[in-house]
Amino acid sequence: MTESIEIAPRGERFFLYTSIAMALTIVAGFGLQLGMGRSSFASPAIVHAHAIVFMGWTALYLAQNVLVARRARTLHRWLGWIGAGWMIAMVVLGTLVTVRLVRAGHAPFFFQP
Repeated sequence: MTESIEIAPRGERFFLYTSIAMALTIVAGFGLQLGMGRSSFASPAIVHAHAIVFMGWTALYLAQNVLVARRARTLHRWLGWIGAGWMIAMVVLGTLVTVRLVRAGHAPFFFQP
């Protein structure tokens, strides 16, 4: 963790730029859904847990790309192990939320039974 901070050359920043674009798109998309009234904070607790875990993953993904661009590979690898554990929570919550909302009939048309 005592690496010096060096910035990647411009041509090597593709993943950094795309991770920023992805994070902005996700925040804008969910913000739009909230603004249009299709989403609310009155959702069940499991939906909020799902949102926190998945937005946390988005932040972790962005952080990982920033670390690689700054050549802080030791910290990047350490956070990778956290991401591996995080994946378990994502799979479990994603499955639980999808099943619950499909059963309640509150899912997008492509998930309707």
